[in-house]
Amino acid sequence: QSGPTICTMMTYDTLLTRALISLLEHEGIYARSSCYPIVPKGQARIRFQLSAQYSGKQLDRALLQIIEHGRAAGII
Repeated sequence: QSGPTICTMMTYDTLLTRALISLLEHEGIYARSSCYPIVPKGQARIRFQLSAQYSGKQLDRALLQIIEHGRAAGII
């Protein structure tokens, strides 16, 4: 049995990344940021863990929230 799949979203900006993480957490979506010094400056990203245990409805909801808040934060 395989574990969760990691999906990375490049954001390139530490402040925008942290803002988006905060918005997503408020919506109940678990995500983690990787920013400098973990990654090089200008290479900030968000990591999501996907699992087969999530329903299609749950994944759709999460994706819509990521798109909505990503636009609001100026990343998308």
